[in-house]
Amino acid sequence: MGHVAALVNPSMPEAFLKKIRRFSSSPVEFIRLEASPSESFPLFGHPDIIGAVCGRIFFHCPCLKEPILEKIRSFHIKTIRGTSFLKKIYPADVPYNSLIIENQLLLHNLRSTDDSIKNYVRHHQWRFLDVPQGYTRCSVVPVDKRSFITDDDSISRSLKSAGYRVCQITKGFVRLKGYPYGFIGGASACLDDKVFFFGDIRNHPGYASVRDFIKERGKKVVSIGSCELEDFGGIHFFKSE
Repeated sequence: MGHVAALVNPSMPEAFLKKIRRFSSSPVEFIRLEASPSESFPLFGHPDIIGAVCGRIFFHCPCLKEPILEKIRSFHIKTIRGTSFLKKIYPADVPYNSLIIENQLLLHNLRSTDDSIKNYVRHHQWRFLDVPQGYTRCSVVPVDKRSFITDDDSISRSLKSAGYRVCQITKGFVRLKGYPYGFIGGASACLDDKVFFFGDIRNHPGYASVRDFIKERGKKVVSIGSCELEDFGGIHFFKSE
């Protein structure tokens, strides 16, 4: 049985991590990111802000420290250093917050995407989908490579027009420290046949639609808390070969 590395927010509750371990079919090693150097930039510790995953490749901001990268590489993941340094003012905080569907497309506000990601997608001749929403990955739950949950109108329209299955839910009802609200993608993570939600998804008005959409794809809904959903920037999972 292979191991799984999981890049997580430094403030993710230990109780959440224990529950993910309990439900995972493989041993999970959690790698906590560094806390934000400034209270005015709480998104700094979010995995979906720090980097983007495409199969066995991890695109990351230059600020990510070498000990964390070494742990990721130990799972035979290729790391690619981006050129964009993160800043706390939008859109300078979203260069890596893209949705990359391996062998298919890149979905993001392309004016904000780091060049390392765009160059990789262009080299492989995948499709580009440009959307106004810079917090793209935050706004999407990738249930599988053809099915997505989102709380954003522009993302929903773009994915549907490209032939993907989409479950659109109401924006909000997700906490995010320092902001009026968070995003459903940042309050969830997918591993194997499970979709984990950081809190209790039953508290969200779109619960029934989310539950049915996930179950129709042969996957299970797992709430790892009893509180309102909270956006921790998702989790980047890396499986050993």
